[in-house]
Amino acid sequence: MDEDQDRIYVGSKDHILSLNINNISQEPLSVFWPASAVKVEECKMAGKDPTSLCFIPEPMFVDAHVIPDGTDPNDAKVYFFFKEKLTDNSRSTKHIHSMIARICPNDTGGLRSLVNKWTTFLKARLVCSVTDEDGPETHFDELEDVFLLETDNPRTTLVYGIFTTSSSVFKGSAVCVYHLSDIQTVFNGPFAHKEGPNHQLISYQGRIPYPRPGTCPGGAFTPNMRTTKEFPDDVVTFIRNHPLMYNSIYPVHRRPLIVRIGTDYKYTKIAVDRVNAADGRYHVLFLGTGKYLNSNYT
Repeated sequence: MDEDQDRIYVGSKDHILSLNINNISQEPLSVFWPASAVKVEECKMAGKDPTSLCFIPEPMFVDAHVIPDGTDPNDAKVYFFFKEKLTDNSRSTKHIHSMIARICPNDTGGLRSLVNKWTTFLKARLVCSVTDEDGPETHFDELEDVFLLETDNPRTTLVYGIFTTSSSVFKGSAVCVYHLSDIQTVFNGPFAHKEGPNHQLISYQGRIPYPRPGTCPGGAFTPNMRTTKEFPDDVVTFIRNHPLMYNSIYPVHRRPLIVRIGTDYKYTKIAVDRVNAADGRYHVLFLGTGKYLNSNYT
């Protein structure tokens, strides 16, 4: 971000883009900047695909929502829903994980570290899976769409998600629903920490600085901090090294609400309504596919 020139610079494969932050629809300026022959050879020597430039692919964005967190409006968070490819501990296999991240809307970056970068960014894995009779889980690991069914109390908001599977042998779709309170519990829980030669993820057991990393300035817990630039250095350093939460987020009853397998279509969109009937109150799910619109009642 270059606030003096009202520009934001974005790096992409073989290009650097410059966008006008006051008019994002304006055609961006672009500079062609391919990798040098030396860098391509380094990729080949490392056993990586040189066409990817050895970079980890930017995440696949799905949706975003501003959600209150308590009674103080300054504690509200922007929640991002996305999926990304992550490598396992052997660094040889990539798996797609669906994720939720959140930041503070008033995050202006750090003073000495993470300058012009987020200082409140945290993320957690979003799980939608079924457990087989013999124990192993079958994951619907690709998030396609989300819908928030809001209530008067933000903590009772329900998050509905459409998931598909990236498996080459198993095809299907699933709908999983999550309590916002469970999501917030994970973000208020232990941080993930990489340890050992294989960078194994464990629950961080050391000292957590104050204010807790991920807390918004000017909120209920930091009324005297006006900006993230006032965060202590150890808070910024901690969140730079520990952006991932240790616990994953599981759906209500730890299983999908709806599963569809063995079909020639997949669910891609979801909308939910709350209706009253003679025998009670129902949530009506409208599920869009590539072929037709279906609906289910819960």
